[in-house]
Amino acid sequence: MQKDGEGDPDERTWLRDETGGSIYLRLTTNPIEQPVVRVDDEFRQGAIDGAYWLRKPGPNCEVVIAYQGAVAQEAIKAGGYIAQGRCDIGVLAVTSADRLNAGWTAAQQARSDGVQGAKSHIETLLGDLPRNCVIITVIDGHPATLSWLGAVHGHQTVPHGVEHFGQTGNITDLYRHFRIDADALIQSASELSQGRKIPCVAIAG
Repeated sequence: MQKDGEGDPDERTWLRDETGGSIYLRLTTNPIEQPVVRVDDEFRQGAIDGAYWLRKPGPNCEVVIAYQGAVAQEAIKAGGYIAQGRCDIGVLAVTSADRLNAGWTAAQQARSDGVQGAKSHIETLLGDLPRNCVIITVIDGHPATLSWLGAVHGHQTVPHGVEHFGQTGNITDLYRHFRIDADALIQSASELSQGRKIPCVAIAG
């Protein structure tokens, strides 16, 4: 879908929506249970801007799971399990990595041009995370799609995704093969972030 237009970027997100652009919708064969409808403005605006906190991190957050798309259930399961052994973990639902990245790069450009107050949506979302927090990203696409999130404020990032295409199988087997299932996310949190080990019990399925 294409939108044409003229105008300046939105100073809240630094997205250039008024100047036009295009979007595409990606479909999946993986049935996803829909959660209870949220009606708060933070969710509504975040979904439009590119991301929102499905589980907001606490002040001592040690791990954030950031996901996009059909792997939602794996990210949510992993987040719930990791929370049993780590502090204040967060789960970030990314609705558009493209919009997040576009706003971030535009805000950086604005700051380099002297607009010191320019701040993107993703900078606001991740701004309160402790320095030792590890961001674990997961997507049923190329891991580089979300791996840049760590560069926003300098957090260690562990990306999960699909680097080779052509394999066939059921969803459970393929998620395990590509390490985009809940067990793989738990293992990364246990082994690649600070804190005590998290027992990696098979919970997928």
